[in-house]
Amino acid sequence: LKNKYDDLMVAATDDRFNMDEYHTQVQAQVKEKYEQEIAGLVEEQKTLKDYCKYVKSRYDEILENNDIQHDNEVVTIQQGGKDLEASLKKQLLTSQGETSMMQRQNKVLRDTLETR
Repeated sequence: LKNKYDDLMVAATDDRFNMDEYHTQVQAQVKEKYEQEIAGLVEEQKTLKDYCKYVKSRYDEILENNDIQHDNEVVTIQQGGKDLEASLKKQLLTSQGETSMMQRQNKVLRDTLETR
């Protein structure tokens, strides 16, 4: 009975050491897989950050180009407005001069007709 008990104690100890070794192996595998996943996620995060920087730089470039184009359009429209205003003032002066001249001619004709 004592030998059986000793045999069982040795077997149990061996089983415990085997389980400890198996547990260590499984733990190492899980840790390695976890570290690989973390490394993959870190790489993916870096890629996404780089992509975000690229998209932001493109957005800023497009926004700047749109601002420049808008400023150019505003200047062109303002200049067109000033040119149109100058043209209309010139036409107004011409028309006022022509109206004044026609009124004088009408007065001269009326005076001539009245004197007849």
